[in-house]
This record gives sequence, C-alpha cells and structure tokens, in this order.
Amino acid sequence: VVVNSLTSGSILGPGAHEVTVTATDASGNSSAASYTITVLEPLQIVFDSPLKDDNERDSIETDADALNRFKVGRTIPVKVRILTCDGVDVTASLASSVILRIDATVRQDQGETSTVVNDLPEDFNGVGDPESTMVLIDGHFHYNLMTEGFDAGTITDPNRFFRIHVTVAFNTDPGIVVGEEDALLESK
Repeated sequence: VVVNSLTSGSILGPGAHEVTVTATDASGNSSAASYTITVLEPLQIVFDSPLKDDNERDSIETDADALNRFKVGRTIPVKVRILTCDGVDVTASLASSVILRIDATVRQDQGETSTVVNDLPEDFNGVGDPESTMVLIDGHFHYNLMTEGFDAGTITDPNRFFRIHVTVAFNTDPGIVVGEEDALLESK
C-alpha cells in the first residue's frame, strides 16, 4: 500500500510544500520518502508609457494589442511592471527575485498566429543589461531598445510587424517563464 500525504486533486498555493510518501508491504514493513514541491506564482506583465498594450492576461498570439509606431534608428524605451494574478503591483517587492528579459522579432501575420521572419538583436542604449535583461529604474523594469538596422516601412505592410516580447522568471528557476506579454510595433 502506498500512501501519499498529498491527496489526488489537491491544489497547492505558491510556495514550498513538503510531500511524504509511505509504502507498506504485506508483512507490515514500511518505508517513507519526502520531497518538496515548489509552486511558482504566475505573474502578469504590463507595459507602461510610451508603449501601449492591452495588458490583458490572455494569449499573446490572439490578444488585442495596441499598435505602436516608431522611426527606425531611434531608441524605444520599453517599460513594464509586474503584477500578481489579482492585480497587485509587485514590481518593487519582487525586483531582486525575478529576471525580466526582452526579445525583439519581425513577424509575419498568419491569422490566428504569427511566424518569426527575423530575430533581431536586443542592443540597448544606456539602460539594460547583457543577455536582454531589463533593469529596475523608478518603479519600472526598463530597457532602451536600439532600432539601428531594423526594417523601415512595416507600416505599409499589414501582414508584417515587430513584436517586443517580455518574459519574467524567478531567479531560483530562471528557465521557467511565469509571465509574459508582448507589444506590437510598426516602423515608419
């Protein structure tokens, strides 16, 4: 007989939870083992001015993003905050516990989805860190994205656009994305 301290269908909130499993054979011999399950809290990313976005918790492929326009060669200040599922701003309180990264791509609209045409370099001008990492400044995670070499004129092509994709992960589990949001841009 195997008995688990965590019953099937249990819902665990964010944090560390210890689980013990005990196995007993027909002779009454038993052995137990414990392990820890860590549940990471999902987070929401919201874009702040100057970029506009719907900032809704939905699919980044099918959401109703606002369209932002920029001139190629100019720096785009990307500013975001992070919120809990119930909308509480935790940007400052989680700043030392999370990593926010930015990814810029040129994409081709495919209706319900889009495909990458070109993965762009995330070069920064003054604000940002290597490996496309955003930095905390004045209550926002910030990255000054340089647009040197970006394609001009996507504004005239309704199927081509730029996507700025921001992800958040906890430092303890940097490979697990716990929140994401994107902003769409067109070049003049």
